[in-house]
Amino acid sequence: MLHARTQIRAAAAAELAGLPTTGSNVFPGRVRPLAKGTAAALFIYSLEEDAAVDAMASSMGKPPVLARPLTLIVEGRVSLGGDVDPEDTLDRIALEVETRLGPSTLGGRLLELALVHTKLEIMAEGDSILGAVSLQYRALYRTAEGAPQTLL
Repeated sequence: MLHARTQIRAAAAAELAGLPTTGSNVFPGRVRPLAKGTAAALFIYSLEEDAAVDAMASSMGKPPVLARPLTLIVEGRVSLGGDVDPEDTLDRIALEVETRLGPSTLGGRLLELALVHTKLEIMAEGDSILGAVSLQYRALYRTAEGAPQTLL
């Protein structure tokens, strides 16, 4: 069985597959070599997570329920020719991701998914311009203590 975080990243990747700008270039994880000529891709990864006993959901005689707010990142990356400004492409990727994920619970896996921060980065490398838009989401889910693979 997979950890709940792994399940959440996979569900987000499935939800975001097929967007007009990134197509099938959607990958759980933050590092993956891209095929030459791949103009745009999405990477879904998690950065950190807190956990606390959810007093409202815990009941007597059962293991405590943990509320787990996860920082989930959806990062769009582009590599374009030197005469193209990637900012418009990054904004289009952000538009497509935000539209698809809001509002969403990733098929009931999450209690809440909320966009909390967006960051853009652009740099030149040789004949290419590289850019990234990082969309940071707060993904709230629950598990029973001692059962991190089972979403509640």
